[in-house]
Amino acid sequence: MSGRLARGRAGEACVEKGHVAAVPPTRPFPSPFLVVGTALLDVRARTNARTPGARCRDGGVTLCAGGSGRNIAENLARLGAQVALLTVVGDDLAGSILVSATSAAGVDVSGVVVREGLSSGFFVALTGQGGQVREAVVDTRARGALDAACVRERAAGAIAGAGTVVAELALMPETLAAVRDEAARTGAWICFEAAACARRKDRLSQVAGAHLVKGNSWELCGLTNAVGTGEARTFDALARLLDRGARAALITLGAAGALLAAGGRRWRLRHAPQVAVDAAGAGDAFLAGFLDASSRGVCWADALRAAGAAGRIALGTTQSSPPELRREAVERLVGTMTVEEC
Repeated sequence: MSGRLARGRAGEACVEKGHVAAVPPTRPFPSPFLVVGTALLDVRARTNARTPGARCRDGGVTLCAGGSGRNIAENLARLGAQVALLTVVGDDLAGSILVSATSAAGVDVSGVVVREGLSSGFFVALTGQGGQVREAVVDTRARGALDAACVRERAAGAIAGAGTVVAELALMPETLAAVRDEAARTGAWICFEAAACARRKDRLSQVAGAHLVKGNSWELCGLTNAVGTGEARTFDALARLLDRGARAALITLGAAGALLAAGGRRWRLRHAPQVAVDAAGAGDAFLAGFLDASSRGVCWADALRAAGAAGRIALGTTQSSPPELRREAVERLVGTMTVEEC
């Protein structure tokens, strides 16, 4: 059983780095999934060397389908989950590329709205050594088109058939309210991805009742106005999310791993150091890995290990949603992930 994920049921144990660990399971996130969020065409430029003051630098450029919501949906599909996407794109070349690439990955795109006259969104980033984004410009006009009316018109049927709804917390408050209303009506679970929410403190009121809120330390510490420094500030952010009514909170910490809090308990993920090719999109793969593993009945600890494995795969590619992300690839890496209660 070493190095593989064990299904979690009452009284069963989980696998933790090659040995059986007494970590109780939780109720799995129900599938199928519906993701409500943005679809952007990513343009990523990478510099090969530091050339201070140079206006033109040698490097490489990658063009690929992106957007946090779209990435999560594609990653779930590549992992074998049943998933649909609700988003808005323009009737332009970029929109056509986004819909085509997402559908080819196995995502149900029947809920994608192609809006006449709208320019599809772009994410243009300059990354440096270690794959970290140094500068970026995001065109979010398409995100604004994903409004409450669009959700009520196109999502009612999709949410009715979904077990879990994953939504970007950066969407407009009225859009989030419509998602929550539809999910409450059908009994679907809600998971929020807090990308780009560090300064959107008004979104904190949306987390009450959410089954999971996930983000990186900068995003969730900013969102919750957490106090303290270092690890103490991260723990404070977790506590504030739970105090606000979130049932679970998941914070990624880059090279330091991740922290998960739920049900009065906390778990820490650690992994071996890795030199990233491109860090953009790794958080989306991390969340997809967690949700997919949980939907298959594994415990919190093993879902966290699967998330770490998925994120590690994403860090090794220039694509927003790596084609290499498969359940078999995740299974090969879970044994390298250490999870401990803290």
